[in-house]
Amino acid sequence: MIPRKWWRATISLSLIVILLGLAAGCGPAATPPPPAPTTAPAAAQAPTAAPTAPPAAEPTTAPPTQAPTTVPTAPPAAEQVLLVPLSRLGGSIDPGLSYGQGYEFLLNLFDGLTRVDYATGELVPAVAEKWDISADGTVYTFHLRSELEWSDGTPVTAGDFEYSWKRTLDPKTEAPIASDLYHIKGAEAYNKGENTDPESVGVKVLDDLTLQVTLEAARPGFPADVAGVVYYPLPRWAIEKYGTEGDAWMKPGNIVVNGPYTIATLEPDQEVVLVRNENYKGEPKPAIDKATWVLFESYISQSLLAFEAGELDIAWVPGTDLERVRNDPSLSKMMQEYAVAATAHLTFDTTNPPFDDARVRRALSLAVDREVLNNVILKGQYAPAYTSVPPQLPGYSAEAAAILKEGGPEEAKTLLAEAGYPGGEGLREIEYVGPSSDEYRLIAEALQGMWQDTLGVTVNLNLMESKALSAWAQSHKQNKESYDIRGVRRMTMLSTDPAGWYNGIYDPDIDWLDIRWQDDRFTELIRQGRYEQDPVKRAKMYQEAEMIFMEASPVIPFYHTVARWVVQPYVKGLAFPVESAGQIIDLRPISVESH
Repeated sequence: MIPRKWWRATISLSLIVILLGLAAGCGPAATPPPPAPTTAPAAAQAPTAAPTAPPAAEPTTAPPTQAPTTVPTAPPAAEQVLLVPLSRLGGSIDPGLSYGQGYEFLLNLFDGLTRVDYATGELVPAVAEKWDISADGTVYTFHLRSELEWSDGTPVTAGDFEYSWKRTLDPKTEAPIASDLYHIKGAEAYNKGENTDPESVGVKVLDDLTLQVTLEAARPGFPADVAGVVYYPLPRWAIEKYGTEGDAWMKPGNIVVNGPYTIATLEPDQEVVLVRNENYKGEPKPAIDKATWVLFESYISQSLLAFEAGELDIAWVPGTDLERVRNDPSLSKMMQEYAVAATAHLTFDTTNPPFDDARVRRALSLAVDREVLNNVILKGQYAPAYTSVPPQLPGYSAEAAAILKEGGPEEAKTLLAEAGYPGGEGLREIEYVGPSSDEYRLIAEALQGMWQDTLGVTVNLNLMESKALSAWAQSHKQNKESYDIRGVRRMTMLSTDPAGWYNGIYDPDIDWLDIRWQDDRFTELIRQGRYEQDPVKRAKMYQEAEMIFMEASPVIPFYHTVARWVVQPYVKGLAFPVESAGQIIDLRPISVESH
């Protein structure tokens, strides 16, 4: 198995989760990754089969007058079922097309070339039993296990990976996460239409069980990248038969998977039910028979009450209930905390006046009292954030954090006046668009009051339910419609590689948050940092980039979080490593005792 500290430092943006309500936490900066091995370890050898017992002697016929003996049978084992919460699905859950929907359960439907063992936090071989790396670190040859099959009995082959990755990169697919594959040679040019030949992409099937991948540059963490959702293999025959409209190929009865579970029920407003894939030949075999994700408008604010009513096996603890849970003799024993590298932001359309002026953006950021917001309004659930990048990432800069920490209301007033709006005079009413659930409403109303009291700025709140907000965001991004401020945007980093954060979110060619901001020096630094092999130089590049970013203030960071769950004592093996976003559940290590 590959040491945790190595894969955590190198995993790609394909595991970034963009979900309202993801939790985050603070921790030490990651240790720079050591060089990758030239050959990954082979999968563990299967145990030797137990010897077969000799057949029993043929029984003699009982005398006619004697009643036949009845052999008692053991009662069937109780079905193991897990009930967990999730916010309603507002978009595609197709692994190659998703904006982040369904990440909580997708890793139970598909196995990639590698995967993360959440019980240990280590990267382990999955579909690939081993891989070789060229001397220059740019060519990976993955050797696949021969016994693996899809849920319909079709063998899993190297061609399934080639099809999946090139499908995502095909410009006609318009996949929002195609940039996660840009490490592969020729992938970016093909995705942008600069080269129309799919054979130009550095993915080659050598035979059914051998996949060769050529990268743009040496990347020691590539085996961790391929554990990500966008790198999953996909069943071409099922996609072509049922189509992608409305994720038709993923509907119950249509879906074909290569992971331990398949979808039995998919109701985006009510529940998603997974049941065991009886054709799964991977390891380990999971214990849970069925897992139901119960869907809420916001599981953050609503799942705890359902848990207390016996309707869930685990639930999120919101800030409004944190003190009550801590003081409850029963609930306090069931509460578990998990650190996550994440930041909650507000975002600006930096092309839309007056937000095209960095002084206006920074004034609004400085006017946010993060201590009051987090410790009073949100009851101490979150930690104040003074940078976009979480403290766990090597790019974190204390100097950049000082821009907001040492600034305050007076500097905010000065900047707004310099921009031509003293005391808010002459500044038009600002629209804030965000989620409408209880916690987010509290945040929006607190920010509205701070901006009015400190700067004299009038803000109109336009709060929406999750599905409407998702549609609004997609429309504005695709059609380049202008907006003022959008919140709350929780960005979660499922590793400690700063490239996933800066390059994957803020590179102007990707612009994941739709802030429409760019700075030539910032872009130069993060693009150089992406492939810099010296960890000290790399960290300095990202720290300088963070300084530029915080001075320009295209976003307002305001808290980092800790994921807090209450878990029923009969649920065993639940694990939320920092890389799991505090909510992505791997069913493999979990068991549910009789209760």
